[in-house]
Amino acid sequence: MKPEHAFEYLQHAHAAGRLAQAYIVVGNPKTVGGDFATRLMQLVFCATPGAACGACVPCRQIAQRTHADSLWIEPQKKSRQIVIEQVRDLQHRVQQTAFAGGWKACVIGGADRLNAAASNAFLKTLEEPAGNSLFMLLTDTPQSLLPTILSRCQLFVLDDEAATATEWDRALLAILIEGRTLDALGSPMFASMALAERILGLLEAMREEAEKAVSAQADAEAVDQDDETLDARASSLYREWRTGVMRTLLLWFRDRLILASSGDTAHLRFPEHAAILQAQATGLTRVEALRQVRLVEDMHQNLERNLPERLVIGSGFPRLVAV
Repeated sequence: MKPEHAFEYLQHAHAAGRLAQAYIVVGNPKTVGGDFATRLMQLVFCATPGAACGACVPCRQIAQRTHADSLWIEPQKKSRQIVIEQVRDLQHRVQQTAFAGGWKACVIGGADRLNAAASNAFLKTLEEPAGNSLFMLLTDTPQSLLPTILSRCQLFVLDDEAATATEWDRALLAILIEGRTLDALGSPMFASMALAERILGLLEAMREEAEKAVSAQADAEAVDQDDETLDARASSLYREWRTGVMRTLLLWFRDRLILASSGDTAHLRFPEHAAILQAQATGLTRVEALRQVRLVEDMHQNLERNLPERLVIGSGFPRLVAV
């Protein structure tokens, strides 16, 4: 959904007094997701009701993240996780009386980084919300959230036209394009296993590069850090890159779903590869293509649960062609 269309929907909901308590906004928290959350809070707090003018004092405070009745929480820099102490602060802030006597708004950027304790604590907040409170969870990977959190939020999946591919995204696309169709390398099962090995090789290269990048940064900062800290930083950076690659894989299979469903090609994420995608989608029913998308989501979720990559990827791709 285009951000402007999603915003128009929420404008009407706000005017009618029907804003939901919580929204999951699927999009890059640092770009389209963050911009959307800012605009929605400006809609709620604007000095001109329903305007989100961006120029009044409350709108400027929202943009600067200084509004007294709003709160942003994001993953901590070292652990790249959102921890329970941050959620407890959110709970405390929400329970306080609003300074302006109206809404209390909270944004969780990178909500997929809520650790287990923080997720459970936030779930209790959703189950017993304070009046006139608004929560926005920004994430690229909604499948990483607790199902019970997902079930209590409205979902908006935003198009991110500004998103740029990383070198790892481009490397994954090269692997998918080289495969052409799943039977290009022989039998579909053999082809899927070959693609799985290529992707596992890509992940290994990413891990090595993350270790080099963290080591180089530590050297540049001239700060002594123990091996455990460096390993944790490298692992966190690697997981961030892996999340991006898995999102690209998901978008690739989503494009196949669009084509298998005879959908509008204007919605393709990779229109420049439409011919290859169409070849891969040929013969797939909509139900089969949808199941493949869900299998890719399952693979990503299992990786986030720290299941072995070789098990997840090695068994996941054969399941894709078995659909």
